[in-house]
Parts: sequence; C-alpha cells; structure tokens
Amino acid sequence: MFNPDDLHESNLSHIRSREVRVAYLYLIRIAQGLVGYRCEPNMKGVVRTFRYYVGAEQPFAFIVNADSLLFYFRKPAMSRFSLEDLSEIFDEVKVPRKDEITVRVQKLTDAQTLMERIFGFRDAYHRSPPGRVR
Repeated sequence: MFNPDDLHESNLSHIRSREVRVAYLYLIRIAQGLVGYRCEPNMKGVVRTFRYYVGAEQPFAFIVNADSLLFYFRKPAMSRFSLEDLSEIFDEVKVPRKDEITVRVQKLTDAQTLMERIFGFRDAYHRSPPGRVR
C-alpha cells in the first residue's frame, strides 16, 4: 500500500511546471472536502494517478504528468457531461476510449473551471465566484 503523503510529495516533485503544481494542489485540496467521495493518489505501474471514488465506482480521476494533469470523466459520470459541452469550455478535450473523456489541465484556472463544472463550486469552501449561480 502507498502512503498518500509520500505519493503527493513524489507527484509534486515529478511535475516540472509551477502552474501545474498549483493546479495539482488545488485539486487535492478540493478533493479533501468532497462529501460522499473517497479521493486518493495511487500508482498504476509507473503512471501517477489521483482517483475519485463514490462507493466502488470511480467517476473521475487524473493522471499526473510532468507538464500537465490529464483529468478523466469515466463511465459513471458520462451521463452528466458531453464531449461537445466540455470542448466549448476547455482547450484540449478528447475521447481516448469509449466511456471516457479527458481534459488537459495546465493551470489553476483550468482546475477551477473544471471543479465548478463538475461540483458547482471552485474553492475549498464550496463557493463560486460572485455573480455565479450553483
């Protein structure tokens, strides 16, 4: 079993870009406060992942790359999000496999927009920017 603190430290060391490190820290901070989710870093071989679980299902995850985070919408979440919808918001959106959509996260604003789109808020206190309706 992996120690989450060691994995976070290793992930931060692996990321070369300061902007991506900030986005990573933001995403894990938000994950800590998600009610009904169990969120944790993991390794799948040499691939660094962070997974969001609801019971046994894994609707979201992201891969920690040196220059970006690759956020996955998986089958349990696919009914709520479409490729077209996400493509209007984010620069790099793909369908690598049936029942998966990926969004490339390269900076804090990408991560904030992603969390607001998925969970309806963009800070750790579950607030949206002024003038936005959840």
